[in-house]
Amino acid sequence: MAPPKRDTHRVLISVHSSVIDALDDLIAGADDEPSRPEMIRRILTRHLRGQGYDIRDNAEPVSREAAHERKT
Repeated sequence: MAPPKRDTHRVLISVHSSVIDALDDLIAGADDEPSRPEMIRRILTRHLRGQGYDIRDNAEPVSREAAHERKT
């Protein structure tokens, strides 16, 4: 899967090698073998959605409060 094309920002992070090992394990278990950046995007998106944020592909994220207001 290609990275999002619009309104994106690069984020440079350093992580411990154990995190990279875990990430690589997840990638190996995925059906489509995503790249590390793609797997990080998936994990982050899943986590934020789980926290109540309305994260949509290639769209501006919506805060938890705004997402709640849309539902009511």
